[in-house]
Amino acid sequence: MQKELKKVDELQAHQQELRERMRNKIGERIQALNDAYKNKDGEAIDKANTELFELLEPVKESTPFYTQMKNHTWQKNHLRILGSINSLIQDLGRMPTNTEISQNAGLSEETTYKHLKEFKEHDLFKHEADKFYLMKDRVLAVLFDLASKGDVKACKVFLDYTTNNTIQPTPPQPTTNYIQINNLKITTDELERLPVTTLQKIETLIKKPTNR
Repeated sequence: MQKELKKVDELQAHQQELRERMRNKIGERIQALNDAYKNKDGEAIDKANTELFELLEPVKESTPFYTQMKNHTWQKNHLRILGSINSLIQDLGRMPTNTEISQNAGLSEETTYKHLKEFKEHDLFKHEADKFYLMKDRVLAVLFDLASKGDVKACKVFLDYTTNNTIQPTPPQPTTNYIQINNLKITTDELERLPVTTLQKIETLIKKPTNR
């Protein structure tokens, strides 16, 4: 019996040692990954990511840490790529190339290309899109408030959306500074300051068929 208990103690001690080694190795890989991000070293980032996920592969089904690290890496790369595109457009006055984006973001071209190609299908991107969709009602409420205070443009957008359930793109129109009816001229500024009820009456009169 003593021998059996000793074997159990030895096995538990061995398992504890293995777990401790695993934690140390994971900690080393995470530190290497963080250092690579700080140095904007794309190749080092890819190498540290690969080593980390290879280390976690055997336990990925039994621990949420694997998924958490995957999601954290995706979010970090996504923010770096978005920030780089935004700053480069301002600096260059055009859409940057993948090479320019990867260099600015400190990521490898392979990671940048893969992210740009596949980000729409990622669950986290879909989750972000759901957040924007959730804010739709708030935006409509703001539009309604502006429209009720006489903002003609807000009124048009609100009515277009609520009528068609989608905002229709408006084709470009030639710019005019006034509307002329016989000898009467109304500037666009004067028209935009008219109350909504007055605009609706004008619209009804314009659409009313004439008797011939």
